[in-house]
Amino acid sequence: MPSSRSPFRGLAALVLAAALAPAGLAGLACEDTGEFAARPAVEPVQPEESPSWEHPDDVAERCVSDAPADVVLRPLTLRGPGLHLRAAAVLPESPPRAAVVMLPQTGAHGLCGWLPYAAALSSRGIAALSLDLCEGGESRCDADRSSAVADQVDLAGEWLRRVAGASTVVVVGASMGGSQAVRATAQGAAVDGWVDLSGPSAWDGTRLLDVAGRLRQPGLVVHARSDGAASEFQAARTLAERAGAQFLGLPGGHGWELVLTLDGAETRAGRAVAEFVLGARRHRDG
Repeated sequence: MPSSRSPFRGLAALVLAAALAPAGLAGLACEDTGEFAARPAVEPVQPEESPSWEHPDDVAERCVSDAPADVVLRPLTLRGPGLHLRAAAVLPESPPRAAVVMLPQTGAHGLCGWLPYAAALSSRGIAALSLDLCEGGESRCDADRSSAVADQVDLAGEWLRRVAGASTVVVVGASMGGSQAVRATAQGAAVDGWVDLSGPSAWDGTRLLDVAGRLRQPGLVVHARSDGAASEFQAARTLAERAGAQFLGLPGGHGWELVLTLDGAETRAGRAVAEFVLGARRHRDG
């Protein structure tokens, strides 16, 4: 179930409204990533009009080598206090069975690398929103907001709930994004599950094993034995054990290359992630 520790979930759509005055944003502080303190409660602010979402039209050109030709991309700019995040959504034809926020494995390439798998998930009825994190790709954030990964995930998750119509949202990250998915969940992101594909054992000063006890939602860790030092594989398995998460060990591969073959078919890991996401929905409903 979504974390009860995060007050941001109910506010994410509110703070995105252009009509909000700066005073309405006061008090929404980001936590220190080293301490993972609980985020402070914030009094709800009612906007005068419905939230608005920008739809820039340059994602298809930027991601021309990654976006499948037959997939309709929905480019987005998500705005929150100190956050200006670029994203692209791939939606199924029918109301989504579940949804994922996808965190990238590289900053420069950003959201583009997830689009082939986003298309595969949409064929299963899963809505996907691929996100540029702060200071990665084309997202821009205030200096003190980049470490608030949970707030970035919550902005994306709120769009998936309010606009795409999803009731279940899982955060999925590859490499750097895998570690960030763990950090976001530990920070209290309002998600129903998390997936770490090849995430390094530490990121941005946070050792993942140190925050494993804060991971209350179901999780899935996927890591290859040949990916880095042997200690990284062991750390990934231990993370899953401490968090009560599923673990899938593979012989080789890294990040988002684990989920699809070169011709676009789902791999064992790709199927495992999709089934985990749909299982998170059943877990929520149950």
